Amino acid sequence: YENITGLRLLNGTDTIIQNDIHNNNLNSFEGGGIYCSRNTAIIKNNNIYDNKANIGAGIYLEKSDSSIILGNQIHSNTGIWGGGIACFESKVVIDSNEIKNNFATEIGGGVYTHLDSVILKRNLIMSNTSNWYGGGIYGNGETFAGSNLIVNNIADFGGGCYFQANNYLTNNTISKN
Repeated sequence: YENITGLRLLNGTDTIIQNDIHNNNLNSFEGGGIYCSRNTAIIKNNNIYDNKANIGAGIYLEKSDSSIILGNQIHSNTGIWGGGIACFESKVVIDSNEIKNNFATEIGGGVYTHLDSVILKRNLIMSNTSNWYGGGIYGNGETFAGSNLIVNNIADFGGGCYFQANNYLTNNTISKN
């Protein structure tokens, strides 16, 4: 991939990304559509699709505390880890998004989290694919998942979800994975 990122945020505070379209961006490393490092961001009501990156093709968050990903359409993104969303060492709420038709060649087709504190609630996580682990969600850290609809995702291990470490699931519908 080339090194073109749709939006890159570094070392800031209280950034709001709202009602925008991020598509057809390429990045050889992280964050094809949106890259956010050491920034408190609110990513709200965006359409994020057809992006490519090694990690976090749609959205990539790194060391971003108190961030919110809310009401977005995140679809048809392709990466190695985290086709739709990837979070590293972040505290983030992922709420009321449609995360669908994303692809990861290794882990976390829809959502990939690593050493995070993540709340996933009221999301539609559908028809995502990973060749290895976590077609819908791969969680390695403290992950709370509540009231999500997780359907038709594919992976060799954990089609709907694959969790390690401290994870809590409540009131989710996990079906046809």
